[in-house]
Amino acid sequence: MEVSVQKRPFQYRNVRCVNTQEAVGAESRWQDFASSSPVVKTAQLNKMTSLEATFEKAVALASAKDEGGAWSLSSAEQSTLYGCFKHVKQGPCQGDRPGMFSPVARQKYDAWNKLKDTTKEDAMQQYVDIVRKHVTDPAKLE
Repeated sequence: MEVSVQKRPFQYRNVRCVNTQEAVGAESRWQDFASSSPVVKTAQLNKMTSLEATFEKAVALASAKDEGGAWSLSSAEQSTLYGCFKHVKQGPCQGDRPGMFSPVARQKYDAWNKLKDTTKEDAMQQYVDIVRKHVTDPAKLE
């Protein structure tokens, strides 16, 4: 004798689902909606702190050649800016140190690796301080 079990529907984020496969589909549709929603994106932009905004302005100024950008800095300062930027954007240093036949890559790696114990906020502040010291109009960072 075979007993039939009737599946009972259930709710998942306001979607009526009969089985777990439908629930998984509902979750992926929800995530697609949430990631493309302008309300969610606006909320993420509002979370940007004043330090992050100042950091982004400093990056723009350091890369602008007409503002006396990074090309007018010393080699040590350029390395420090590179390390700070890389630490902020990609996190602590990863990977192996490049070989001795790649001196530029090695210098960049060393600059990034110096900041391995630094917080993201400290790296941002260090970057902003260097740019503020060399930019012609510090008010552009405010």
